[in-house]
Amino acid sequence: MSRFPPPPVAFPQPGPPPELPELPEGLSPQPRWPAWTAPVALIAAFVIAIFGAILIGAIAAAAGASLDHPPPSVEILATAFQDAALIGSALLFARISRRPRPWQFGLRATRFWPAVGWTALAWISFIVFSAVWVTALDIKSRDRLPDQLGADQSTVALLAVAVLVCVIAPIAEEVFFRGYFFTALRSWKGVWPAAILTGLAFAAPLTAWSASRARMTAATGPKVSWRNAGMSSWTPSSTVGW
Repeated sequence: MSRFPPPPVAFPQPGPPPELPELPEGLSPQPRWPAWTAPVALIAAFVIAIFGAILIGAIAAAAGASLDHPPPSVEILATAFQDAALIGSALLFARISRRPRPWQFGLRATRFWPAVGWTALAWISFIVFSAVWVTALDIKSRDRLPDQLGADQSTVALLAVAVLVCVIAPIAEEVFFRGYFFTALRSWKGVWPAAILTGLAFAAPLTAWSASRARMTAATGPKVSWRNAGMSSWTPSSTVGW
């Protein structure tokens, strides 16, 4: 028998961590945010937005701007602050349960061709519904929101409004309303009640600009929320808006 100890055994390098186990049947992967936080988060966002608008207006007035006819920069900054308040409120109230993840708000990748199909269907449905809606109500007026934000006053204002309306605002609305508001209510009464309430909640502030647009938003919002619930992502249809 040898008096020397055996050579050490070489252990293999550790591999990647194992995949997470599948959820038990019947358990939803959706976050269980309390339903009561949905309206509270919306109210909190609007309170913060109003405070921000007052602060921006006060700074502009101190710099010599007119509050009766504020320059485009005041309107654009106040609207951008409102969008930031929506996202911040969603993240804040989501932390009540646990640290939020992007996929919980619907920000996740999807399969390419189903995403293309859903987006095409969403655009076709939206165009057809809009045409029927405008014809049925005999709507002649145009959306004046870009002009109200000062897009017609300068090239810089036009570019800023384009970024705000086409990029910043849709992201904020998707994250808050479809990502947080709808998801929180969905855990309370299911998909359809949550979709209807989300459409109404989003359409209500639009009455300040256009009552007909608000009614169309309230009508189309539930359908879009239901479709997003099936895909667990709002990215394919975010170009359509409400």
